[in-house]
Amino acid sequence: MKKQLKNFCAQVPKMKSMLPTEEATKTALVLPFFQILGYNIFNPQEFIPEYVADLGLKKGEKIDYAIIQNGSPAIIIEAKKVSENLNRHYNQLYRYFCAIVHCKFAVLTNGVTYQFYTDSLMPNVLDDIPFLTINLETITDADIKALEIFCKQNLDLDALKVQARNLVGEKVVHKVIKEALTNPTTQLIDGLISTVSNQTHAQFISDLNPDMLAEYISKSNFEITATAKKPPTLFSDDEYVYVEDDIGEELTFREQCIKQIENIFKGHSIVKTEEEKFCRFDLTRQQPTYICTLMFKKNNGIVLVIPEGNYNKQYNLNDASDILNYINLLMANL
Repeated sequence: MKKQLKNFCAQVPKMKSMLPTEEATKTALVLPFFQILGYNIFNPQEFIPEYVADLGLKKGEKIDYAIIQNGSPAIIIEAKKVSENLNRHYNQLYRYFCAIVHCKFAVLTNGVTYQFYTDSLMPNVLDDIPFLTINLETITDADIKALEIFCKQNLDLDALKVQARNLVGEKVVHKVIKEALTNPTTQLIDGLISTVSNQTHAQFISDLNPDMLAEYISKSNFEITATAKKPPTLFSDDEYVYVEDDIGEELTFREQCIKQIENIFKGHSIVKTEEEKFCRFDLTRQQPTYICTLMFKKNNGIVLVIPEGNYNKQYNLNDASDILNYINLLMANL
């Protein structure tokens, strides 16, 4: 599936401009995508086009596709043309999902971006955030691994439900904390002050102007978000293995990659944390700034992971010199 999906994704940028309608998008992008995941798109017992649902007073509404399991729609798919902004169509997907009692998951797509939703927050009510978003133009090995559980041969709705709930929970907690710290309330400020063990500091903080204190908290949140980026945990432990050093004078692939990054940041105060499964690089300041991680895979391959915005992006390395292709991204974290 991995090779087939990568080959398909490589064709997506070329096809986009040739797909002016929703039907063209479905035929060229959406159906092949689910076919790669193992579904027989020509078998109405497992993949039904134009699945009919009654939405309140509106009878006979047609959902683009439904994946059937045990005779009931387990996953519904709503597709839009390739140029569409998916955020504009969430409400439509919401109505469809809530109308189908046995439905467990919903997918909203424009053929390039696929947003996967479920009902983790409230039963039979579609979550307002997707637990997984895949973009075929920027797909990574981690994305492909995440998609494996959606393959027909692996589809376990209960297991998928647990994973989705955990992912949604992480996103909701992050969102709530970010919003709370960006616009701190009086209750939050009082709560933070109550946790300060140094009474002199606690009294000083409580005497500050409330508006000024709220501004300080918001600013601290921005600085923490910018610097405290965690290394990725995208693979299970058994997917990594220690890369044995070759005997001889030449450096191993692992050593070459580490040396390359050290050379790039020569002159900067860098802390290297090297373990069997990864090597992480941080810039030392008052608060350490995460720069990148080398992940050592089971097949002796190496993946360079660089934080970009709120996400960690992965880049497979075939040679240590490949790291030079990402100098701009690496230096952006200084």
